[in-house]
Amino acid sequence: MIGRIAIATALAAGSLAAPAGATTRFAAPLPVGSTSDPSCTPTPCELRRAIVDVGQEGDEVVLAPGVYDPTTFTQALITIKAGMDVHGELGAPRPLVTRATNADNVFVVANGARLHHVVVRSDSDFSRPVHPIGDSVVVEDAFLLATGAHGAAAQVANEGVLRDVVAYAPGANGKGIEFGSTGTGTADVRNVTALAPGAQGTAIAGQSNSSGACSGSVVLGTLRAENTIAVGGATDIALKPDSTCPDKYPLAVQIGFSNYRTTSLQAFGTVTATGPNA
Repeated sequence: MIGRIAIATALAAGSLAAPAGATTRFAAPLPVGSTSDPSCTPTPCELRRAIVDVGQEGDEVVLAPGVYDPTTFTQALITIKAGMDVHGELGAPRPLVTRATNADNVFVVANGARLHHVVVRSDSDFSRPVHPIGDSVVVEDAFLLATGAHGAAAQVANEGVLRDVVAYAPGANGKGIEFGSTGTGTADVRNVTALAPGAQGTAIAGQSNSSGACSGSVVLGTLRAENTIAVGGATDIALKPDSTCPDKYPLAVQIGFSNYRTTSLQAFGTVTATGPNA
C-alpha cells in the first residue's frame, strides 16, 4: 500500500496547479512559520494563519515537511475553505499534523476542497482527523490515524473521494472508514487500506441518522469501493441504517477487486460485489 501511495505521489507531482486567480501560499511549523506575514507567500506562515486567517477559497496551501503539533501551530479549529488545495511538498516527506487530544477534528473540509500528501493524527476519544462538511471533498495520498477508543480514521460522504490512503484506527471501538453519519449521497473509495484492529473495531462502518424525519423520499447512502483492503477486529464491513425508519435511510456498499472477510448488516443495509473480492 505504501508503494501505491509513493507511485500516486510521483504521478501527482506535476498536476493540479492552483486555478486561475488563486494564490499559492506556504505554511511551516513554528517558529519558522510567520504569525504576521500578510500574504504567506513567499514567506511561510504558521499553519492556521496560512489556511484560515490569510488563505481564501480556491487557494493552494503548501505545507513544509515537519511536525505540526500543539507546540508548532495555533490550536484552534482549522477549516479548509471551499475549493482549497492543501498539501505537503510533493517529493518531500509528508508533514504530520496533529492536535493530539485537544480536539476530535484536526481539519474540517468544505465543498470541493482537496487534502493530500499529509499525515493527519487525532488522539481524542472520538478522534476524527479529517471531517468533511461539504460535497466533493477529496482526500488522497495520505495516512490518517485516529488513536482514540471511538475514533474514525477517515470519513467520506456526498460525492467525496478517498484515494491512495491508509486509514488506521487502533482503538477498542475504532472505525477505519465511516460514512452515512456526515451526509448522504454517493462516495468513492479507491486504493485504500482501512484497519481497525480493536476488539470491537470495524474497517468500513456505515450508519445513517434520520433525526426523527421519517417522511419524504428515500435517502440512500452509498459507498463505492475498489482495490480496498478492509480489516476490522470485530467486523470488516458493518451497516446500521437509521433505527427509527431504516427504509427511508438505507445504506449500501458496492465493492469490487477488494479484500474483506466479514459483514454485519442490519435491515436495509446491503453489500454488493461489483467485481471479484477475496
